[in-house]
Amino acid sequence: KAKLLSRLRNESDVDLGNDVAPASTNGFTTKLEGMREDDDRQDDVFIVELMKGDDGIGLGLIDGLYTPLRSPGIYVRTLVAGGPAMKDGRLRLGDRILAVNGTSLVGADYQSAMQQIRQSGTHLSFLVAKSDIHVAMKITASSC
Repeated sequence: KAKLLSRLRNESDVDLGNDVAPASTNGFTTKLEGMREDDDRQDDVFIVELMKGDDGIGLGLIDGLYTPLRSPGIYVRTLVAGGPAMKDGRLRLGDRILAVNGTSLVGADYQSAMQQIRQSGTHLSFLVAKSDIHVAMKITASSC
């Protein structure tokens, strides 16, 4: 886990912190804390506004192209316990980030998306498409 977190920190520069939801237990994929329930009432597309804290926004992102989903897009892979994203409570694992502060991330590669997020200041407004449990499982199952 420590090796993976170190690698993610180096690759993404998105504040992962020390406490993230594990992707599997004993080698078996499990339903993760932070995934949407079947009866989730969140709109399919919604806006989440976050303020960067001292440790960032508490969100780990990944390009879906490099996951078992095999679909391009910037997805929520981890939520840091106690971070602004988790405290807000609307983002879930597997959700797709469509835009940040009005700038579309659709079609953007991972590096471009991360650069846009880093350069967007301390107040971030994310346009988000919610995912279902199947997408979330594929996003969190990635070994990237």
